[in-house]
Amino acid sequence: MILYRFSRKEHGGDLSGKGAELFGGRWNSKGVPVVYTAENRALAVTEMIAYAPPGFIPEGYVLNIIEAPDIETTPCEIKPEILPEGWKRYPHGKETKTLGDSLLKAKECLLIKVPSALVQGEFNYLLNPLHPDFPQVKVLEVLPFNFNERLFH
Repeated sequence: MILYRFSRKEHGGDLSGKGAELFGGRWNSKGVPVVYTAENRALAVTEMIAYAPPGFIPEGYVLNIIEAPDIETTPCEIKPEILPEGWKRYPHGKETKTLGDSLLKAKECLLIKVPSALVQGEFNYLLNPLHPDFPQVKVLEVLPFNFNERLFH
């Protein structure tokens, strides 16, 4: 399975999950490492747009292209229908963090498929650095990426 994520150039190729561990995210609390990825490049770009301040064009970012074992080998998924109303809100609620934390800490899932809060019908994948098969995850390429200014108006 090929996955995509953006990172600052200086963190290109880093799959430690330390950034999410330091700051937390929709699917993890501070202190729980995870690598957030998208199922396609367009969703990865959409995620970047959502977190960029208005008018700010991200510079110095790279696109990480990651290969992970197919989801069938680690079938973990958080389905939209089990999520509480308002799960998409920002800032992130604790309900989604609790779900993600429990799956990540159990170390049973290398990949966790989660619905995108931004694009209905699209999915992000959480890579679990705590899983024993995590060394099978490989960065295939780290590519320079220039965001089109029209996306940030």
